[in-house]
Amino acid sequence: MKNPGKKKLSFALTGILVLFLLGAYAWYTRPVTLPALYPMLKPEQCTQIQGYYEIGMQPEQSNFTITKDSAEFERLWDLFYDQSYRRSLKDLLPRGTRIHRTEEDDFQWTVDVLFEDIAFPDGSTGSGTILSFTYWYGTFELFFDGETHIYRVPEPERWAAQVLAIIQ
Repeated sequence: MKNPGKKKLSFALTGILVLFLLGAYAWYTRPVTLPALYPMLKPEQCTQIQGYYEIGMQPEQSNFTITKDSAEFERLWDLFYDQSYRRSLKDLLPRGTRIHRTEEDDFQWTVDVLFEDIAFPDGSTGSGTILSFTYWYGTFELFFDGETHIYRVPEPERWAAQVLAIIQ
């Protein structure tokens, strides 16, 4: 006959483990803003925004550059700066090659944000493309300081289309 104390202990430990995993999930995927993720990136240190986009079966990428003194700069900066981002659990998995069969209404874009004299937490400083956003056919990635993370945003298709409308 099995010991009922061991069975209760097993259920208790399983319950604690499940609660811990749920708490870790909630913490890891919590919504954060760009200033919370990277407090060292100040809007006044941003010099320009550049990148490229592709729409549908477009034969080649279209490049764009947006200067700091333009209305598009403010609109685009606000879209990225005020957005809430949630890290995806896909971020924990290794990344391999990705492919996508392009349809007429598909699009992708990469937006590079250039900064001047950013002080990093390790004491070093940097200038140039410090932050990069990529929307690749439904997947959103954010690149900063050598690391790429997959994020989710509220209403991703609408948000990505708003970005595309500004950079076109």
